[in-house]
Amino acid sequence: MIGPSYQYAATMVRDLDGDTYEVMVDLGFKLYYSIHVRLHNFDTAEKNGDTAAERAHGMAATAFVTNLLPPGTKLVLNTAKAAIYNRWEAEVWYIDPKSGIQTSLRETLATNGFAKLPSYPSA
Repeated sequence: MIGPSYQYAATMVRDLDGDTYEVMVDLGFKLYYSIHVRLHNFDTAEKNGDTAAERAHGMAATAFVTNLLPPGTKLVLNTAKAAIYNRWEAEVWYIDPKSGIQTSLRETLATNGFAKLPSYPSA
């Protein structure tokens, strides 16, 4: 069992890699807290991966998120659980600038081919 989930308004501070972000969470009552959030149940390739292909895929995912959600972008977080490395796992939602619809970042990354592959070529 995952435990309770909570919803928060947040603002993108910076993209750490394709699936991990620094965000400023609005706790209400003019209280804000900076945390690292990792996408729940989604992995992008590592920027420091084992192969050049994995590193390139990881850098592309990071650049995609940085362009899609620049610092200051308003987000909605549905927390899932505390994770390792002093970060939280969460569903991350943003308002799509083209449609104006609240959109899942995880689904956007998957649709655009940024899910981590099972393996990468070594050469």
